[in-house]
Amino acid sequence: ALLDYVLNDEVLKHTKLVAYGQSLGGAVSIDLVSRNEDKFSGLILENTFLSIPKVIPNVIPQLRYIAFLCHQIWPSEKYIQQIAHTPILFLSGKQDEIIPPSHMK
Repeated sequence: ALLDYVLNDEVLKHTKLVAYGQSLGGAVSIDLVSRNEDKFSGLILENTFLSIPKVIPNVIPQLRYIAFLCHQIWPSEKYIQQIAHTPILFLSGKQDEIIPPSHMK
């Protein structure tokens, strides 16, 4: 909705944007930029994850054997490979209790 507003606003429509996302917001930002890369001049990701099934074992270890059943995937690992020309800044905390730093590599 916000991207549509900016693209249709006479003053803003020629402005390059920078997307920022943290955790699940990072997955949303990756998806948005991968589908609209020409509209963005940068992407900032803070402690986001590779996909929901890959983060479940870190959040709820007891569910690690059934994480594949998750229907909400958010495959950031796949979509980020489609971003070819937009600079990406990865921010990760070594002591994050939910998203391990390995998800940001």
